[in-house]
Amino acid sequence: MVFPGLNAAVFINGCFWHGHKDGECKLARIPKSNVTFWETKIKGNRERDIRNWKELKSRGWRVFVIWECNLTKKGLLEKLVIDLRKTQPLKEQTSAISD
Repeated sequence: MVFPGLNAAVFINGCFWHGHKDGECKLARIPKSNVTFWETKIKGNRERDIRNWKELKSRGWRVFVIWECNLTKKGLLEKLVIDLRKTQPLKEQTSAISD
């Protein structure tokens, strides 16, 4: 989602496709077949994500990431709205909305 007036971009990442690194995420498991293919594919996706986030940040955008496994967590959207309303740019790290 893009909020041009707020200079904010919200990415909703599929845990499998974007290699969610949360050890408790069951959705990010690599299949047991064709392991090398999937590891390479997901690594490439993660590298592209990081490049895109850095590019957006270099242009003054704030970047938020919501992980698929956290979509059902209570309070997630409220936290996102609070973070979007902040006028101060975020620090170097991408904000992962997952609490």
